[in-house]
Amino acid sequence: MDTFGFTGLPQFLHELEEKAEDLTVTFTVAECGEFHDIGAYYEDIPTIEDAIRIYRKLDPARLNGVPAIGVNLHVEGTDCLEDDQVDLLIGKTIDVDFLNYMPDVRDHPSVQDAIKKLVEAFPEKEVNDRETKEQKIQALAGELDRLSYDMDPYEYRDTVSDQEAQVQRIAEDIRNGNIGHLQNFL
Repeated sequence: MDTFGFTGLPQFLHELEEKAEDLTVTFTVAECGEFHDIGAYYEDIPTIEDAIRIYRKLDPARLNGVPAIGVNLHVEGTDCLEDDQVDLLIGKTIDVDFLNYMPDVRDHPSVQDAIKKLVEAFPEKEVNDRETKEQKIQALAGELDRLSYDMDPYEYRDTVSDQEAQVQRIAEDIRNGNIGHLQNFL
């Protein structure tokens, strides 16, 4: 039994650590991201750098669709049909937003590193991360609102009648780059 009174928690944490150790991350490159069996398809690529090299060598004259670079997460001992596979770079877009629907993939350090390297390697590609940015803006606005309340709850109550509207005003200021007045809290 642990200090919180949970008997299964240590075992659960141990199983999570084992699961993380049994996870293999590889990358894919496809001439056609929508239908991987149309055109050339490369899988089990060990690093994102290797995947980028293969992607750059694709012959534009042979492309049968929209080329893609993807990531594949495989848990050792499971069938490959149970793998999590998602394309990160599709045509002219690096799609970060789609990863929000696959948190196990999104939160893996190798995937985070791969996204950074893709953005660096392909500065001409559009990075689709509107949801991610908006989530960060909303979280920051909420934190700044709480901080302003914590710093002086009496003044906050005197000047803010609608907390939700206040958070939205802060978020709008962040979106527009109007952050001079917010720097007092940072």
